[in-house]
Amino acid sequence: MLMSFDIEREIYIGKLENIIDGIEKINAIKNSRIINSDTTANLENFKNDAKKLLKKLEKGEFEIAVIGLEKAGKSSFSNAIMDNDVLPTADARCTYTATCIKAGDVDHAIVTFFSVEEFNKAFRDKLNLLGISNADTYTYNTLSENMYNDIFERLGDDIKDKYENNINQDILDIIKNVDSLSSFIGNSQKQYSGNELSSDEFKDFIQKPQKAIAVKEIVIETTKFESMKNAIMYDVPGFDSPTAMHRQQTLAKMRDVDAIIMVANAKAPSLRGPELDILKEKDMDGAPLSDKLFVFSNKSDMVDSYEAFEKNKETTYNEWIERRKITNRKDRILFGSAVAALGEKIGDTGTEARKKLNKIGITDGINELKKGLEKYYRDERFDILKKRIDSIISRIQDMFEKIREDKNLFVNRDIGSGEFIELFYKLTNSRNAIQADLEELKGNINIFEQERVLSDVIETKVNELVDVEKCKITDTELEIMHRNKAGNGINENPVAVEPALREQKFHTMYNYFQKEVSDIANEAHINNFNAIINIFKKELGLGERDVTNEKLLQNICEFINGRKETGESYDIEYFNSLVERFARDIYEILILKSRGQDRYNKFRERAENYLSMSVFYSAKRSKLSGNEYSYLSSTPSESPMWRILLWPELFEEKVDYNLETKAWEIISNLTGIVKGKSSSIDKNVEEALSKYGPNTIGILTKLFNGFAKSSPEVEAILAAKDLLNDCLSDSSITDSESDNLLDILSKSSNVNVKRSMKNTIGTEFTYKDIQDEFIADIKVLNDVLKNAFVEAINMDRAFSAREVGMVEKLIQRIKSMEFDEFIKDNLQLIKYDELSRIEDEQERQKADRVIMSKINEILANLDIKS
Repeated sequence: MLMSFDIEREIYIGKLENIIDGIEKINAIKNSRIINSDTTANLENFKNDAKKLLKKLEKGEFEIAVIGLEKAGKSSFSNAIMDNDVLPTADARCTYTATCIKAGDVDHAIVTFFSVEEFNKAFRDKLNLLGISNADTYTYNTLSENMYNDIFERLGDDIKDKYENNINQDILDIIKNVDSLSSFIGNSQKQYSGNELSSDEFKDFIQKPQKAIAVKEIVIETTKFESMKNAIMYDVPGFDSPTAMHRQQTLAKMRDVDAIIMVANAKAPSLRGPELDILKEKDMDGAPLSDKLFVFSNKSDMVDSYEAFEKNKETTYNEWIERRKITNRKDRILFGSAVAALGEKIGDTGTEARKKLNKIGITDGINELKKGLEKYYRDERFDILKKRIDSIISRIQDMFEKIREDKNLFVNRDIGSGEFIELFYKLTNSRNAIQADLEELKGNINIFEQERVLSDVIETKVNELVDVEKCKITDTELEIMHRNKAGNGINENPVAVEPALREQKFHTMYNYFQKEVSDIANEAHINNFNAIINIFKKELGLGERDVTNEKLLQNICEFINGRKETGESYDIEYFNSLVERFARDIYEILILKSRGQDRYNKFRERAENYLSMSVFYSAKRSKLSGNEYSYLSSTPSESPMWRILLWPELFEEKVDYNLETKAWEIISNLTGIVKGKSSSIDKNVEEALSKYGPNTIGILTKLFNGFAKSSPEVEAILAAKDLLNDCLSDSSITDSESDNLLDILSKSSNVNVKRSMKNTIGTEFTYKDIQDEFIADIKVLNDVLKNAFVEAINMDRAFSAREVGMVEKLIQRIKSMEFDEFIKDNLQLIKYDELSRIEDEQERQKADRVIMSKINEILANLDIKS
């Protein structure tokens, strides 16, 4: 039992809807290997074809292409079908672009122009087809006719012979009409209604190259498609046009439409090359174009008699059916005259043509053709659409069956927890290698301590920061402080200016020094911390991208520091406190406090700290002298450090004269005994230098004045030794220009202390004195920081102890379950690439399974065995 049209139509509509829905769902699934880019593109083409066919079935659209040789009356035929004189019908070649004609409620037309980009692309494509180099550098409005002709003439003869009358003609038409074309290319649409459709302005967009070449599309709606409400007719350029793009447009449209009307010339019924070539082509589904072909033998009014008309008919049938075998459908070959059908609408020409047909007893053929198309629409068109739909289904079936054959086994492969567990245990097993690397780092830290690297860096930093040129009181600073404290008067006021200047200098110099020295330890710690991070990076197999992952780096740092420990920097306050303890008092007495009473009071207040540091100072000086332990036999009061804190000018004297060399010159000159002759005398001289400082020279001069130099050497040595022992034990011999340490400490705090040991009573103190004294203070500060502060702070030892402690705690954490927790919590970040690969594979597997399900669903809905 035959299925009714309506039922079968609904079945095919359902299949098309399933194709469209299934393909959209498949293409929406990402990350699958089953559907590659080529398959996606093919599916997208199937979907677009299905949508177009669905629209045809749902809305009953009937697309017709009107083709034919130029001058066969093709445009007149289209006008006759519309029963309206709209398309130009001049004898010259008139159609430059495809025109779409469809039913509408009013007579209306829309002209759409190429954009500049579209037109230039098409223009360059033509140049590239000719093989012209650097074609992309040209635009349609920059290539002159002379320049183009020169370029074309230089092309090979084979290229010129092949393209001279088509592509070459296209390019010349554009160049010759460039000015007029430029006024339309890129413009918005133009619209025409009613009688405007018969105007030359509208028709020029179809037939005049200076306008028509700029047109992308023309759509005409007509009220005269009364019996073909769903018809959409395309009047395409002649396929024997010398313009290559016209032939391409014609063939593409013929493949796409539901029916083809070939407008032939009744006066010349024989088929020629262009017709034969194009009609041998296949449509988009592989079926011959002739399956949907109608032939309208036009201009039948040009014969003189009915007998001549019948003869032409037989010749035409024989040419199309017997001789050329283009079609076997005699009922689809019709005869008539489009001009006669238009009749009085086109004036005398139409009226005469109609009379002639009436005279020889034939019709204009237009109504017969329309009835044939209507019958074809009812009875045969659906079979063609079904063939196209079945062709899509068949191609989808072939594609999907191949996919199922290739992918079934792969889709069922299981990827899961096993690989995750393997990665976890591999990482936890790295703990031994990390511990070994950390033990090596500990050894390097201890070597670092023994080599006193940080102490050397701090000494260098002292020389850099505590420098006379960098720290001295400048004239500008004096002037500013004078204005602030003494007003605008010209009289100096050292009493008001000096304390303010020193306070300003103290804060600037000390704060900067504290930060710079603390940063030395912090920078060294950062180096070690980075070394630890590199250990984790190496042993956990991290790449550069992994360790730059902000979250992973943060988690590694937290584990190294201890999960419960917080703080933005490494124990920086500890090193700040070290600097504060050992450096602040030195900065205060030398920089903040003025010489005299203020400095004296500060010394008494913090004497224990200064005296304890003086031990480090003496030890460092002894080490530099080559006798490392000579300071052990002297007391803190014998150290020169406390003296230069109170009287920095003594340091200047020590710098100006090499006391030890001078002392031995005096001993040698007065006694004849040289250094190294007697270890006892050598030791006594060192003690004297330590005890009496710069006054040693005067004491030795008085002590050995008149010494019996001519005595035997042994006796001279014994005598000199006795004199030195007596001198060292004689408490009456003191520094006549300085106070005894015990006296200084025991004096009342309100005692008046002279500003300078060298100051002469009555001498006025000036701004120049402030600057000079401050320079001397800077030199002493530099000396004391290097020889006392650096030794007292012992940054190497303090740093090493803390660093080693940090590493040992880290090793304990690595040995514990905390390391396993760290690995577990950060597995996704540490093994990002591997886990991403696994997860991607799982996602692909999931996507593959979904796609296979959709494929089976589509095949089932298409009544294909799944």
